[in-house]
Amino acid sequence: MNLKNARVLVIGGTSGIGLGVAEAVADRGGVPIVVSRNQSNVDRALAGLGETARGMTVDLRDPASLSHLADEVGQIEHLVFTAGESLTMVGLADLTAEAITDFTGTRFVGQLQACGSSPPRSPRAARSR
Repeated sequence: MNLKNARVLVIGGTSGIGLGVAEAVADRGGVPIVVSRNQSNVDRALAGLGETARGMTVDLRDPASLSHLADEVGQIEHLVFTAGESLTMVGLADLTAEAITDFTGTRFVGQLQACGSSPPRSPRAARSR
């Protein structure tokens, strides 16, 4: 896949699968933009991604934070969402309403809001209108 100069927003791109995606984007000449809720995770990821990589923090449960992210990032060609903690990290005995709310706030509500505020905008699609 040719990603030369493609801007790829990877929400949850500072560890695990998301970081792997960001590395693949960088290796293929794209511009990975990694996002996490923790600035130290963003800094650590950027240190290994090369000079074209960018990074930001965002609270996926806060529409204003997502709107700010969309404004700062600008046009993207691809959006990858891997953010959120796994419920398996919480033992069933510790599965509280708060843990469930946090999980769904990131994995479902945050994902829908992220897609709404940062949809991929292809220059090709804009030309065809």
